[in-house]
This record gives sequence, C-alpha cells and structure tokens, in this order.
Amino acid sequence: MSNPGRQTGQPRVYLETYGCQMNIADSQTVTAVLRRAGYATAEKPEDADVILLNTCAIREHAEERVLGVSATSRE
Repeated sequence: MSNPGRQTGQPRVYLETYGCQMNIADSQTVTAVLRRAGYATAEKPEDADVILLNTCAIREHAEERVLGVSATSRE
C-alpha cells in the first residue's frame, strides 16, 4: 500500500494512543487538526516525520506503557 504523504511531499505523522476513551477522542481531534495543517497520516512509526504518543497521566498503567515504548524505540 502506498503512502499518500510520500507521494505529495507532505510531512507524515504517526499517532499512538494509550489510556481511556477520552484519549481516543483527543487523538481523533489532533489528527483532524494536523490533516488541516497539511500532515498525512503514517501507518507505522518508521514512516513518520513526527511521532506523537498520547497517554493519560491519571492512569499509571497507560503512562508506564508509553514510557516502555519510548525506551524501546530508542534502542
């Protein structure tokens, strides 16, 4: 599958969401704002120019998962 962002030269963003339903709604809002700003959505982090992780600091488990993903991606 081709990535439309690569074909048009648009910057690509990958957004991963952890936590509650509110985080999912927030991520949908962020995605819409970024699309209006000219960003395409990347299917995988390695295809993205920008990687965003949206988590809930209230629920400790979600925050720990993001920190684990962040540490793993640096290796």
